Amino acid sequence: MKIALSLSLAFLGATSTWAAKASSSSVQRSTNLDIVPDKFIVEFTDESNSPPRGSGVTPIDRWACRQKFTVTNHGETPQTYTLSHVPAGTAATVDPNTMFVVDGPVSLLPDFATVTFNTPKFTLSPGQSHDVVATITPTKVDAATFPVYSGFIYVTSGSESVHATYLGVAASLKDKAVIDNINLFFGVQLPLVLDSVGNVQEEPTFVGEDAPTILWRQAFGSPHVRLDSVPSNTNKPKAEKAASGLQRFSLVLDAAETTVAVLRSLNFPSAIFGSLACKLYGNSRYPKDADILVFPTSQDMDAQALKRLIVASAPQYYYLKNARDPAATYRILWFRSSSGRECKVDILVPGTTGMYLPTIPPARIHWTRNLPLAPFPFVLLHKLKAWAENRVAPETYKRVRQATDAADVHRLLEITPHIRELQKNPAWWTDEELFDAHLQMHSVIHVRQYCAEFPERAELWRALGFDVPECATDSTV
Repeated sequence: MKIALSLSLAFLGATSTWAAKASSSSVQRSTNLDIVPDKFIVEFTDESNSPPRGSGVTPIDRWACRQKFTVTNHGETPQTYTLSHVPAGTAATVDPNTMFVVDGPVSLLPDFATVTFNTPKFTLSPGQSHDVVATITPTKVDAATFPVYSGFIYVTSGSESVHATYLGVAASLKDKAVIDNINLFFGVQLPLVLDSVGNVQEEPTFVGEDAPTILWRQAFGSPHVRLDSVPSNTNKPKAEKAASGLQRFSLVLDAAETTVAVLRSLNFPSAIFGSLACKLYGNSRYPKDADILVFPTSQDMDAQALKRLIVASAPQYYYLKNARDPAATYRILWFRSSSGRECKVDILVPGTTGMYLPTIPPARIHWTRNLPLAPFPFVLLHKLKAWAENRVAPETYKRVRQATDAADVHRLLEITPHIRELQKNPAWWTDEELFDAHLQMHSVIHVRQYCAEFPERAELWRALGFDVPECATDSTV
């Protein structure tokens, strides 16, 4: 049974728009004067348009918070009391452009709440008490920032002064997104259903340790969160999926063709590899972005310098975006089509650490659709390398890619014309123009790991010249 994840939230207790509280620790007392706070009472200024008290769903401009407290004269003579308000900080706690709270330290805003009193000045005889109602109204700022207001209410009599504090949120907590449902932190859209080793799955068997694990992340607090696993009925019709894939493929092709043209105008040869090259060689899966290996004419020209040149050459199509990792020093190149659709373009150069990327001779480049493709053997072994590295990556967003990488490798192995050419030369993977000694060595290991994971495909690799043991397991590599 395929399953889909359903999340429901229940806010327990009060969910009123203005969350305010006074306690004994927030109240000062003196010899002759007490301020005794009653419970905070949320009342709506516009009674005709307001929902029932405490529902917390009215806009900021329709409500005010009323605080009732009692002033008692414990002195021996009549006293005149004056009420005043001293605002404290107002903090925007949520980034309005995202669903996430603002990283500290949180800066304070000059937009303070206003406070009015039913009787701002009054006189009490000895032993007499008076109820005061303070109406606290926030300034109209962006509710999407969930601004937190605070301040002090002072009661002064002669040289004696005491105060109580207030604190409130001028927004409805029911409007705050609680579950992170974007791909910012993990590189894949959350929430996810994972198997026992961290791979994304849709059909758990519930046999042995194969039970679903939920990967989810809260963007905000909630007293109660419920997760339901339900049958999946969200699959798109095949025709709709195909149309969506073709549209994405058209965008990626546009990004690749435009980027290659810009690079040629700058006299930089290049070659397409990765998922786009797989597709152009005959893979059925539609790629999501373009991977381009560029061959600079100067050793001083690294990938970041190339990206800046591309943006400067065609700013109407390209821009740079910060990497997901805030500690990263590189930026990511994005292509924006004339229709406004966007696609990531990965630029790499020979010598990139851990990539084993050579400078491919022009005669080895295969041209199709005005695009220079890296040789098929190069594309195959680098896709295999991606699978091997992603399956053991500590980052979840990388591990979830291994299933797609494995499927890409399988499809490449079934592209008969190219595979037959490789079978004619069993030592093709030792070609030093395409594979240095490190990649040759690692390819042997990666093939055995792949065959241990998918033993039914071992014969395909043996036909390509690799020595794969009959009972290949991870322990044998």
